[in-house]
Amino acid sequence: MQCSCCKYSRDECFEYVLEKRGFLKLLNHYPREILFEIAKFVIHFDFHSVMHTVKTRAKPSFMNYDEDGEYYYVKTKLVCTWCFQLSIVQCLELNKHLPKMRFEITYFMNTKREWIGEEIYKDEINNMFTNYYLPKTYVVDFYRQSQPKQLENNKFIILPNKE
Repeated sequence: MQCSCCKYSRDECFEYVLEKRGFLKLLNHYPREILFEIAKFVIHFDFHSVMHTVKTRAKPSFMNYDEDGEYYYVKTKLVCTWCFQLSIVQCLELNKHLPKMRFEITYFMNTKREWIGEEIYKDEINNMFTNYYLPKTYVVDFYRQSQPKQLENNKFIILPNKE
């Protein structure tokens, strides 16, 4: 299984996040397997499922004919936590809201690991790693929450779907 953004495997993505967050330097005297087990409690290890609606005029083979000629169906992308957070941060900074429009799925389609936004939004990404609770499933939907919900102690949560 690989990330649909960066095209790396789950273990490669996880190791990349550990390296970026400084875990590899800090705990390099532990065997990799133990380090991975410890880090799973701090970093979201599995992929995030990003669900979005696709609109097309061409009839997909799995759907019945529609008189209006417009077909809507839901697709799911599996995105590693690094790509997920980069996408969320970029959309928040550029659009001032969480990805919620159909075209904003493009934030989750970055195919370069060394993305330029990584340096531009470095402080925001560090803030997200330490102060945000991220959902396992994220639904790109017009009616979802527009901003992360603030909790006590300056923590934030991004809900999977609607408020």
